Amino acid sequence: MDLPWGSTNVVFITYPRVQDRCRNCEAFVTTRPKEIHPTKHVTWRLMKAVSTWVDAAPISAVGDMFSISESTARRYDKEYLTSYCPETQFNDLRALLIDEKHLGKHGYVTIVLNADTGELLHFEKGKKKESLDCFFFKLSDAQKASIEVIGIDRAGAYQSSVEEHLPHSEIVYDRFHIVKNLNDAIDKVRREAVNKAQNEDKKIIKGSRYILLANASNLDEKGREKLERLVNLNEEISIAYQLKEQFQCVYQRPTKMWARDELDAWCDLAQSSGIKAFQRLARGFQRGAERIVNYAKHKLTSGRIEGFNSLISKLFTKARGVKDLEYMELRLRYASIMRI
Repeated sequence: MDLPWGSTNVVFITYPRVQDRCRNCEAFVTTRPKEIHPTKHVTWRLMKAVSTWVDAAPISAVGDMFSISESTARRYDKEYLTSYCPETQFNDLRALLIDEKHLGKHGYVTIVLNADTGELLHFEKGKKKESLDCFFFKLSDAQKASIEVIGIDRAGAYQSSVEEHLPHSEIVYDRFHIVKNLNDAIDKVRREAVNKAQNEDKKIIKGSRYILLANASNLDEKGREKLERLVNLNEEISIAYQLKEQFQCVYQRPTKMWARDELDAWCDLAQSSGIKAFQRLARGFQRGAERIVNYAKHKLTSGRIEGFNSLISKLFTKARGVKDLEYMELRLRYASIMRI
């Protein structure tokens, strides 16, 4: 099979082939032109075309385009990527991003990206320490020594793996997850206020989730009016909202020292607020203070890995689900390299 030509969807190439017999084992070997795959009776250029289209269109449409089944399109794509996808580059790594992603029936996978380029370096089933350990086992001592900073979530089992294998590297707690912790705390305060409120007040508080989680600068005039009415209505919500907004100052300071001063001041305010959700959050922030304020030094964010998670979702949609995780890793790695 070869590339379609004109209005013809299926093209076959006929060629003379040579069979040789090995003198030692008496086995026959068929010699084919290098442009033809040795076992799949298809040209490499057709497989490349299929792989290119799989990156841009649903797998079912690619199958119709080349008059092959979806499963055949996946096999061609995997074979081409296996043969031509560049090897993973572990040299001169400076910064890593580590996260977990849930893949439906496949469960969780551990993902490691090069924070500077976005290249996928590691894709392993599970989200435990062992899922990350097997990545570090691939690296030489020199390759580990070049890694300066790691971006991870504040929770999870990845910290112990990083501390064991990269004791010299600095950890930066992901800003996105820190903000999510703050949003979860203020939403808990809102839900508790809903349970205590009555009549009209309950209705106002119940429908205020978006306003409380949004940045004040992103609200329009109508939103600001609702916010003002809300904070005047409930004292705990007012305090919680001010704490959430004030935490942004931690990420606005240009040095670690100033950011640490800002974080310590915020934790003192949270502890004195009397709100249990924020008091518990402040205790956790104090334990990981150094890794929170490391953001001021490295400015490392999870932007690349959040974009990569979106890429995974799109791949699942276009492929109508993926059963083969090895194939998925190849496709994601190829996509991450093409973005560089």
